Amino acid sequence: MRWTSIVGAALLAAAGGLGAWGAAAGGAQSDPNVTVSVTYPPERQMFKDGEGAGLARANCQICHSSDYVYTQPPLTKAQWAAEVTKMKRVYGANIQDGDVDAIAAYLVTQNGRE
Repeated sequence: MRWTSIVGAALLAAAGGLGAWGAAAGGAQSDPNVTVSVTYPPERQMFKDGEGAGLARANCQICHSSDYVYTQPPLTKAQWAAEVTKMKRVYGANIQDGDVDAIAAYLVTQNGRE
């Protein structure tokens, strides 16, 4: 038996087990008519004011805490641009192509290196 067949069989067995568990647990389905409220913990720091801060706040903080940026190793502008582009292309961030450079420039002022 090939490796992919073994892995595929294991995944199918696990999925079947999870489906059976869900049914045994009452098979709860999500209700689109129910409103759920979530309270996020306060951030320790916000994106600091500066040119491009509004873009970073509007585009990055949808998914990330600003703490995430400040705890990363300092990146160059090219590296920040690559990260922002990855968020757009790979993870589907709704960032306009023309804003990538401005966001990267801002991020360098917050946690960057030459």
